[in-house]
Amino acid sequence: MTSSARRDRGFTLIELLFAGLIAGVALLGGYTLLTASLTLYAKNFSLNRSHYTGRVCLEKMINRINAAGSAPILIDERGADVAGNGPAAGVRLCTPSTQGVYSIPTAAAASDTSLMLLVTSEQPRPRGGDILLIDAGAVVQAGRVVQVETRAPERVD
Repeated sequence: MTSSARRDRGFTLIELLFAGLIAGVALLGGYTLLTASLTLYAKNFSLNRSHYTGRVCLEKMINRINAAGSAPILIDERGADVAGNGPAAGVRLCTPSTQGVYSIPTAAAASDTSLMLLVTSEQPRPRGGDILLIDAGAVVQAGRVVQVETRAPERVD
């Protein structure tokens, strides 16, 4: 056989093994790169989602604080107000009622510790722990608002 006939027959076994090895290394590198990219994508997606959720929660909290009828009040685990600005379990927001004005049928003295409200059928009943803002301008000082926390309403039949 001549040397030109040997060249026309194809590849030798060593050449095929070497080409297969190179192709295998290239495929393994591509698979490793693809796996690392997908893992990094999943981590970034999760981090971005948690940041988005945090931003939405902060925006909701800011909107509720801005819509509050007065400054937020720090409360402890039982729901009682915390004096000063010390550590607290939570925050109570005073949201203004959109249902109009409640009526107080009798005048209250400064020493009174309770009042009776007249609630019409169209108005929602205050719940225990609600905070009512009473305009005491005519009695105390112009523009002065008094905050009063309600107890669970007693039913009068």
